Amino acid sequence: MSEELEAIGTAVEGGLIAKALEDEGGAAASGIGGNCLNCGAVVTGNYCANCGQAQHVYRSIGAFWHDILHGV
Repeated sequence: MSEELEAIGTAVEGGLIAKALEDEGGAAASGIGGNCLNCGAVVTGNYCANCGQAQHVYRSIGAFWHDILHGV
């Protein structure tokens, strides 16, 4: 039972961290440029030229559960 609670806590923690990064990245989170959410490099397109990170942050219940399943 404690493993399930730990997984839920980790998911909540990840959501809070993602929210903090999105607030800092601002424009990058919406996919229109700004700073990369992964490495901090300046981004002018949909992907970071430095590390290849996609600049679109998926915010749906399906994407959330998909990430949880991959994390477990």
